[in-house]
Parts: sequence; C-alpha cells; structure tokens
Amino acid sequence: MHVAKIIEQKGHEYTLKEKDGIYYLIIPMLIGVGADVIHTFSKSDKQQYDKEPNLFIKSKIAKMKENPKNFEIKSWR
Repeated sequence: MHVAKIIEQKGHEYTLKEKDGIYYLIIPMLIGVGADVIHTFSKSDKQQYDKEPNLFIKSKIAKMKENPKNFEIKSWR
C-alpha cells in the first residue's frame, strides 16, 4: 500500500497529491461541518496540468467551488 505524496500545497486553498501515478486535487469547503472536495485527474487533465499547471489548477478549483456535488466529497467528521 502506497501513501499519497504531496506534490503541491498552497496553504488552506488546495493540495495536489499523487498516489500510484494518479493525481488528486483537494480543496477544503464549508459544506455542513466541513469537507474536502476531491477531483481525480483524467489523462487529459494530467496533460493540461503538465502544460499550464497554474491555469489548470485555478480553472479546476473554480469549477469545484461552483458545483462541488460534481466531485467526490469527504466529510471532515
């Protein structure tokens, strides 16, 4: 079992992790008592991230905040 490796972290804004070659973008949100909203990168996402990392992260975070129910949500409880 491999542990997720933190690739990038910007305070409490977001964390980018990698585990077994799969990238995860995680943002905290105050949903109920609080939760992490998680986006799992597709191959296309990874290619876009490799080309323009800052633009990709900003764009994806905006989408995650706009409609968190379209992403995986893990409660802090």
